[in-house]
Formats: sequence, structure tokens, C-alpha cells
Amino acid sequence: YDRYVLTNYHVVESASRLTVSTLGSEDELACELVGQDEALDIAIVYVPDLTLPAVPLGDSDQLQVGEWSICIGNPLSDKLRGTVTVGIISALDRQINSTTTTDKYGLKRQVTNSMIQTDAAINSGNSGGGMFNVLGIPSMKISNNSYYSSSSATIEGIGLVIPINAAKPLIEEAITKVLTGDVTAPAAEDNSTRVVSTGDKPLLGVTISPLSTSNDYRVY
Repeated sequence: YDRYVLTNYHVVESASRLTVSTLGSEDELACELVGQDEALDIAIVYVPDLTLPAVPLGDSDQLQVGEWSICIGNPLSDKLRGTVTVGIISALDRQINSTTTTDKYGLKRQVTNSMIQTDAAINSGNSGGGMFNVLGIPSMKISNNSYYSSSSATIEGIGLVIPINAAKPLIEEAITKVLTGDVTAPAAEDNSTRVVSTGDKPLLGVTISPLSTSNDYRVY
């Protein structure tokens, strides 16, 4: 997986220009978006000039509640680059509703993803970092709860991470596209964002609504 960087879809969404920089260097490396899945909030960029060694991917299916999690990211962007936080895995299969998205047919939908919960600090800028040894991608935190009557209620210590196994099929697809030449390496001045995979899922094309006493006419 040399020269591939895994991040969140919402990090690269609608970007007109993408570059990658590393700790210890202010250089910006040209890169290209080669895979994305909006529903899973995953994106992959290819950086031909990246010389860092690749980190082996773990197996998130082997995680157990109570294990340690180590998250690395950039809270507040460059101001706190390379911040490391540590926490405990509280759950492996939290069913979390994403924000409502619109597919290519104009249908609005809300996707539910299975995510890992940790109390390792995850803040704005941590998105797209890693939970090591590469068992997930930190994606979001819960900071308020609509179940409370007070809209000002806040919650700390609930970070949500995308399991790495959910990203592996998209990673393999993106690498295959690059290796077969379907995607060409970007030149230094090339800031294009061609996409290999949009993560489209099959659609049935129907809308479902519950039956109740207020709409009995549907029964007939």
C-alpha cells in the first residue's frame, strides 16, 4: 500500500485541489483522489512522490471491547499536527446514522454505519487520521444528544471510528485501478480529482412509508 493515503470522504469532498504534506516537511505533494465512498465516509488518494513506509493494515474483526486504541491526527489542522490520543474501545458495532445524503438519482437517504466507539479524544481535524495499529479511521465524535430535553447538553469521550475492514474492498479497487493504468499518476502541477469509485450501491427505486390510522387509504 505504498503511496496510498486513506482518509475520510468529508475531508476531500468538493475539493478543487488536493495535496499531502508530512511531519517534518512543509512540502506539498501532488496527489489524486482514486477512490471514495460517501456512505462509508471513506476516500483514498494516490501520492506518487510519497516516500514514507506503508503501515500494515490490521483486522478490525479481531478487536475486543476493553482493548486500547491509539488515535493520531491533526486537531485544529496544522496547529496541532501529529497529536496522539489514547483510549479504550467501548463498543465494536455502534449503529450510527450519517447525515442525509443525496444519491446520483436525486434520492435523499440516511445511511446507518457500524462503527467502533472509543474514548480517545477525537476533535475537529482528527478526521481521516488512524486508529492504530490501523484498525480504523477516526471519523466523528458525539458532542450533543437529542434524547436530552436540554439542547445545551454536551457529551465527552464518545469518538466514532470506521472499522478498517469496511474500507479494504475500496482500497483494493483503487490500487487495482492504478496498477492497471486506469488511473495515471498526477504530475506535480496536476490538481485534478478524477474518481475511480463513487461507492455506488444498488438501488431498488422505491419509497417506503409506514401504515397508520391516518393514512388507511393506502391499505385499499
